Amino acid sequence: MNKELLGKVKRKKEAFRGWKQGQVAWEEYRETVRAARDQVRKAKALIEISLARDVKDNKKSFYKYVSDKRRTRENVGPLQNETGDLVTQDKEKAEVLNDFFVSVFTGKCLSHTAQVVEGRDWENAEPPTVGEDQLSVQVENGDKWRSSGVGTGTGTVQHLFGNVDNGIECTLSKFADDTKLCGVVDTLEGRDAIQRNLDRIERWARANCMKFNKAKCKVLHMGRRNPKPSYRLGKEWIESSPKEKDLGVLIDEKLNMSRQCTLAAQKANRVLGCIKRGVTSRSREVILPLYSALVRPHLEYCIQLWGAQYRRDMELLERAQRRATKLTGGLEHLSCEDRLRELGLFSLEK
Repeated sequence: MNKELLGKVKRKKEAFRGWKQGQVAWEEYRETVRAARDQVRKAKALIEISLARDVKDNKKSFYKYVSDKRRTRENVGPLQNETGDLVTQDKEKAEVLNDFFVSVFTGKCLSHTAQVVEGRDWENAEPPTVGEDQLSVQVENGDKWRSSGVGTGTGTVQHLFGNVDNGIECTLSKFADDTKLCGVVDTLEGRDAIQRNLDRIERWARANCMKFNKAKCKVLHMGRRNPKPSYRLGKEWIESSPKEKDLGVLIDEKLNMSRQCTLAAQKANRVLGCIKRGVTSRSREVILPLYSALVRPHLEYCIQLWGAQYRRDMELLERAQRRATKLTGGLEHLSCEDRLRELGLFSLEK
């Protein structure tokens, strides 16, 4: 707030006290309030335009601005300590959180996550639109498609894991802190190959003094008439899961992307609600940059992979974009297509 704005707010408070004491007329007080209110609105508009202009490179400033306007603050709820007891005191909760984050840097709690994806022939089926390089859950063998794999989360130092794929028979894909072992399972030999690779990875982990978090290891069975064999990592059996999230994309055993579309629409609507509640201005200079930087990425992230397969899923995504265009002032009377054209946007279906 600049000095001029602070002065007007101060005069408004003084005018209010004077009016209560009968020293200031109602008309004078009302005029002072109107002048201060107009000045505050102009200052907010300038701040919001500045936030919208810089939001692409500084998203935190927008969320901080919205958070500061909230009248209530969310506290950390009860936490569960190592013994399973609920902790409600602030100091105790701080100690629990501190122990958790410190454990990330200790060798005792260093863990990996693992996911298993396994499948069988898709007879008389068209190849899905997911490529091997994108998810590493599919391999092509002649004219038939099969899918299979194991995903294991590795540590953060990449050069430590350069030799993890030595002797691996199946395809091993590594990306950042996530690794997936992929193979074809249409015979008993294919199933045994995945198990041998799992045993090899487990021996590699022990040789490097590392430990897998077996509780986070999952098996995702894919393909028709899948016998759904069980796998183990070390001495523990890996639990099966109907869906898993890979690099932010939710994949299920049928490669149905409806759940991913619902998840993307929910994220977009949450951000739109934050913009609607936290931003006063409805000008194009404010709403359009905020939508392009904060909302649209949720609707477009990896859409080449999980693009809507059904009309209802596409309608769900388009509804979120229509809601954003309606926030823009001066375009309420136009149709959805005209609003998109005015804002320089295009339909997600295209």
